[in-house]
Amino acid sequence: MRRWSSSFLAVLLILTAADFALGQSVSGKALEWKLDTRSGLGMHTNGANDLATHRHQLEFEQVSRPSSQWIFKLGARARVEAAYAANPTRYGDLAQKEGQETELREVSGQFRSGGFSAKVGSQTVVWGEAFGAFYADIVNPKDLREAAIGELAEIRRPMEMINLQYVDDTWSIQALYAPFFRSNWLPGYQSDFFPSTLAGRLGTTNIQVDGSPNIDGTQGDAGAKLQARLGAADISIFHFSHIDRQPVFEITSGTPILIKSRHSRTEADGLTLSWANDDTVVRAEVVRFSGRKMNVAPTLADLTAGRLSRAEAAEQWIGVFGVDYPLGGGWNFGVQYSEDVVSGIQPSFRMLREGLLGLQFAKDFDSGRRFSLLGASAVNDGSFMIQSSLMVPRSRNLEMGVEGTFFGGASDSTWGSRAGASRVVFVIKGFFRG
Repeated sequence: MRRWSSSFLAVLLILTAADFALGQSVSGKALEWKLDTRSGLGMHTNGANDLATHRHQLEFEQVSRPSSQWIFKLGARARVEAAYAANPTRYGDLAQKEGQETELREVSGQFRSGGFSAKVGSQTVVWGEAFGAFYADIVNPKDLREAAIGELAEIRRPMEMINLQYVDDTWSIQALYAPFFRSNWLPGYQSDFFPSTLAGRLGTTNIQVDGSPNIDGTQGDAGAKLQARLGAADISIFHFSHIDRQPVFEITSGTPILIKSRHSRTEADGLTLSWANDDTVVRAEVVRFSGRKMNVAPTLADLTAGRLSRAEAAEQWIGVFGVDYPLGGGWNFGVQYSEDVVSGIQPSFRMLREGLLGLQFAKDFDSGRRFSLLGASAVNDGSFMIQSSLMVPRSRNLEMGVEGTFFGGASDSTWGSRAGASRVVFVIKGFFRG
């Protein structure tokens, strides 16, 4: 954690304590906290039916509202994954790298006056309308170590930024500045979610992955979004100049083969739309990345120098269209299709044009039970991914349930290459508020 974050945390704690002492009577409940716990025990369903996960997680957040204009938040999360140490033959040294984690989440202070707000500190900013994906949701880096399965709010990584916003009755404008770079977290080589096809393409399993990001260019991301409501439609346009959260890979021959991640600046422009009537919600996104680096095949000079891949700039367009519709009886259904097109290069690890079809079913029962089913199919290769969840409340503070994640398709396909990660997990969640 950078010194800036540590200093900000110290100042935040002092201000929170002082404002709470001085202004507790200003606006009702001045201090709130929540503590969420989650424990999961899961087994692989494909191949060896051994331990897939034995994870315990604790997440804490404290919110202070010393006055009607000020809000301070302090959040942290701790996680232990015991499966890595219990199965070293499968997971290698992941127990040392990812077995235990403690991280600050949102650590921020916000001032609000009328329609204006200014928020400073570690936070998340959500752009976009699509479900189950991050097409326009480009501000915060993501934890992709488990192929983005799970709740999207859990996958987003908070990052330090200045967030200015003005909200009127029918429109709003937002400006962001993030001084420090934060990258996506990617699966480790010995993780279930590392694409098995990569070792086949490189012709060896003796691979070493250096996960530390290497940045080409100056840190500092800036962007803005303009949003307007026109009747039943909600439309936004945005621009974001940033160091790409998703890296390209520098692959060097040797024993072992070394893979390093490199990040460079890209410009993103986008438009999002949602339209709703009494029954149906229509969602759409269009995002364009210009100057986005992608891996391409090495030249003869690269191979002579021991480089197995290189990066070139491309233009990428992503379009998404989806519809949410109630089926009756409390069931909700969503369908979504996206098209992802690259021009200017011939990329190495993807096709020039890729389509993805997504489906979603969900229901909240009167008894408090919650069921969800999310599926995705890569149109180009026929592979698929299914996430399912059924949670049953046991008390006001406790719920139990089962979650499943299943990958299928050819061994060299988008989702089929992760078939070994398929699993069923029994989950216990706790919710405590004060």
